[in-house]
Amino acid sequence: PQLYTVFCFSFILYSFVCVFLGSTSSPEWISFQEAEYKFFDHRTTWEQAQRICSWFESSLASVHSAEEEAFLANTLRKAHWWLGLHSYENDGRFRWSDHSVLNYVSWALGRPHPLSRDRKCVRLSVSKGKNIQKGIKRD
Repeated sequence: PQLYTVFCFSFILYSFVCVFLGSTSSPEWISFQEAEYKFFDHRTTWEQAQRICSWFESSLASVHSAEEEAFLANTLRKAHWWLGLHSYENDGRFRWSDHSVLNYVSWALGRPHPLSRDRKCVRLSVSKGKNIQKGIKRD
């Protein structure tokens, strides 16, 4: 899996993953570690995906380990999925929409592009490329 930045325009549509910290007791949610995930196959904008997740008292998925990333990659059925990572305040800094710590990233080679002030959202691509940069980033 690889992370790519894209502009948060209203015409860019991808499937998305919501995460709920805790237990939902719903068969539609898949448990992994201490959270549950719901995979939405229909395509929508990043903003709408975040809104839909909030209806379920959840947020777009954040990734905090190689194990969590592997779980998502092995469960996803389409190539591109919205995650909660974004540069919302146009300051060039990425943050998770659930306000969790940005402690793990797996950018595609050459990503993110040189920082700009434009708002960026992040998609997870599960194509089987070999050019992956994995690393830890701590605030």
